[in-house]
Amino acid sequence: VLFALKIKPDVFLFFTYELLGVAVFLRFFRGVITIYYVQENYYRYILFSNAFPVPLRWPLACWVRLKEVMTQPFMQHYFLAERGYASEMTFFKISLEFISLIKGSVFGKCFPISPKEAAPRIASDMAWRRTSASE
Repeated sequence: VLFALKIKPDVFLFFTYELLGVAVFLRFFRGVITIYYVQENYYRYILFSNAFPVPLRWPLACWVRLKEVMTQPFMQHYFLAERGYASEMTFFKISLEFISLIKGSVFGKCFPISPKEAAPRIASDMAWRRTSASE
């Protein structure tokens, strides 16, 4: 936070849920544009990976999801690393008009996708994968 205050950014692009608090602080007190690049469904990652002890998984996953939901009004935009995140992370539907799906890397193609558009695209991708896998 101190570093961000010292350099006075116009845009704060961050990649992890751990910086959600910093993003809210910068948005609220400095008017910084905040962009959350979601590279992982952290809720599911915490629940189903071996990164955390079993008794801590559910409380930690719920804490992360609560942070994501509570900080959503302070985010101007979301970049998603995978299409599936638009339908898996239902809290995007609260007030978010546009999210962007990044293909490849940060410098790859980027296009707006609303959560309502995500489901048919995901279904068509899955159908294509099933067809190409059976050939």
